[in-house]
Amino acid sequence: GIPMGLQYSITAIGSVIIQAAVNSLGSVAVASVAAAVKINMFLCCPYDAMGSTMATYAGQNVGASKFDRLKQGENLTLLGLVYGIAAFIFILLFGKYLALLFVDASEKVIINQAHLFLMCNSAFYFSLALVNIFRFTIQGMGFSRLAILAGVCEMIGRTVVAFVFVPIFGYPAVCFASPVAWILADCFLVPAFFFCVRSLEKRAALEDRQAVLEDKQEDKIEKDINDRNRRYDCVKRNSRRAGTGADISGYLHYIPSLKDICEVETLQLCNLDSTNI
Repeated sequence: GIPMGLQYSITAIGSVIIQAAVNSLGSVAVASVAAAVKINMFLCCPYDAMGSTMATYAGQNVGASKFDRLKQGENLTLLGLVYGIAAFIFILLFGKYLALLFVDASEKVIINQAHLFLMCNSAFYFSLALVNIFRFTIQGMGFSRLAILAGVCEMIGRTVVAFVFVPIFGYPAVCFASPVAWILADCFLVPAFFFCVRSLEKRAALEDRQAVLEDKQEDKIEKDINDRNRRYDCVKRNSRRAGTGADISGYLHYIPSLKDICEVETLQLCNLDSTNI
């Protein structure tokens, strides 16, 4: 809960920074971004669902030690690619009409700028798919800190755009703020995912080796006990043949083993005659 909360908090900080840059461009830019962001959030809902799905999927397969299925689950990125292409075509054809849901038809500048924002973002929806799929997969695998670092990458991307490119390029730079953030996060998340998978595989291999060593140790202990029991039986048979009062000096080297088995003191065993051994 805490890592995920920190992750969203860091991402929100980047959004606040870019919003401050938008405010510096005037009311028209603010209205354009406000309308476009609402539409963009609706179009990105499938990617949120993919992320939540992968978090559960990864957690279950890690618990079952089926690490090969983690890589198979990343085939969901193909679905993200297909949806991204479809969303881009939809925005290209109907983006301006969607803006009319929040803006009056007479506000041509705002409609055009909102459409530009949606076009720039939807062109990089596949990058967003990678962010959600890989980040939530890593989260489900138990590497929460790495998932938080992805949010830091997004924040850095939006901050650089806000302070460096918006003053130079104006509103078009705002349109590319989120895509830059997504690409930076992907540059971190994709290698981090394969690192996490390798770490889990090495951990599982180490646990398997430890289990094998424990089994061997148990077998050795069982063998030692059986050997002691056989030696005890041999001493007992020989002492019975020798009779009472026989010399037991030849059997004294068995006493430590008998002590371990019978749980009595060595000196007490030495006081016993050969028939009582």
